[in-house]
Amino acid sequence: MTSSRSATGSLPGAGSPAFGDSSALPGPASEVGKVGDGESADDAVAAISALAARYITTVLTSRDFVAAYFTEGHNLPDRDRADTRRFQRAYLAHWAGLLSAACPGLSDGEVRIRVMAAFAVVNDTVRTRRLMDRPGLGGMLRGVMLAVLLTPARGTRDVNRR
Repeated sequence: MTSSRSATGSLPGAGSPAFGDSSALPGPASEVGKVGDGESADDAVAAISALAARYITTVLTSRDFVAAYFTEGHNLPDRDRADTRRFQRAYLAHWAGLLSAACPGLSDGEVRIRVMAAFAVVNDTVRTRRLMDRPGLGGMLRGVMLAVLLTPARGTRDVNRR
């Protein structure tokens, strides 16, 4: 039986551009989604926008891979599943850091929920076959993803509290 690990010991694709991680790319693309200390909220918004476009492009062009990733992950060996979860947490934290820089008034909980909701919109949409033929789907998804992430909350209340 062969291992699902690459020669480097990590899951195939984990930490790669297929998951939206820009650090594995050579050249200027390696700067996508990175904001240094002291950069403005506008810089963070630009980084989120670029990372969102890249994530959506990857998901739209790798639908079968994404479907397998989400439906079969529980079948991975324990070590691979743990590696995958670690990567997911780090990737979420990367987006959360950018969103916190872009919207400093959001609580940590709201940042986390917004990031997870933005991913859910994209991931669920690409698994809905009848939507895949829509012209401009990538642009629509980017707009929705950015709206979920960046739209200011006005007059919201916790519906679970009275």
